[in-house]
Amino acid sequence: MLSILLSLADLDWRDFSRIDIAGFALVVVFHVLVLVTRGWLMGQLSQKGEDGSARPLAWVHLAARHQFIFTVLPTGLGDLLFPALAKRLVGRTATEAFSVIAQVRSRDLIVLITLALGGSLIITGIEWAAAAVAFLALPVLFYADKFFRLALHLVRKSLADGKLASFLEAIASSEPPDSFSRFRLTVASILDWFFVICSVLATFEAIGEPVPVGVAMLFLAGINLFGALAISIGGLGVSETGGAAALVLADRTVKNATALSLLARPLLLVSMLSASLMIDLILTSAKLFGRR
Repeated sequence: MLSILLSLADLDWRDFSRIDIAGFALVVVFHVLVLVTRGWLMGQLSQKGEDGSARPLAWVHLAARHQFIFTVLPTGLGDLLFPALAKRLVGRTATEAFSVIAQVRSRDLIVLITLALGGSLIITGIEWAAAAVAFLALPVLFYADKFFRLALHLVRKSLADGKLASFLEAIASSEPPDSFSRFRLTVASILDWFFVICSVLATFEAIGEPVPVGVAMLFLAGINLFGALAISIGGLGVSETGGAAALVLADRTVKNATALSLLARPLLLVSMLSASLMIDLILTSAKLFGRR
């Protein structure tokens, strides 16, 4: 798929030399903020008492290392390794860690569907409908934990008694958050994806092809929803196809949309890997020096 996209785009390698270095640095900054807010979100979803809570920076460290592994491995494998990472970095059991990453992904899905619908409506000039979609998505995101537990209960009913059924039952029966905790979780989720959108806007600026917010939202939804179906490393080929499709829907030509996707998506990958490595190295070094 990647080779087909390259032939459609007729991309010249010199196009990559036109990337603005300062613009790329801004993309990295936004990705650092993404990882910080994602660590904050994960820490809140862990639902541990004060005596069993890991330090906030430990959750940021977990978010950074998980994102790096998630990016370099085929889709899904990074999440399968999350419990092992959580046990090592924040001292969580497999059940607790699975609950955290599953809830993060359920929230991601809600936001991505909202971005896809909202972005599509914005580029067609129906901003009021996009605002209505966002307004309706807020209570869904606020009560995401309820929908998550309902889904687990439904899956549990379809399974015979066994380890998997007990595993799902233990997660579904965990204590629900109070209203203030739900508010914080909602704010964390929104901030997380706000910084992601900013990183996409900064990426298109860095390659000299600025796009409106609606196009950035649709592009982001395209690369993530298509990437979820990929089995390649980092979703290469498939995610770029999703991004190109989103840009075509935004009235770009196939050649232009494909070229932009092939420039922007790898830049986003490199930036996220850089941000993840930076945070991981800094926090690992701080931990090592703290032990001396």
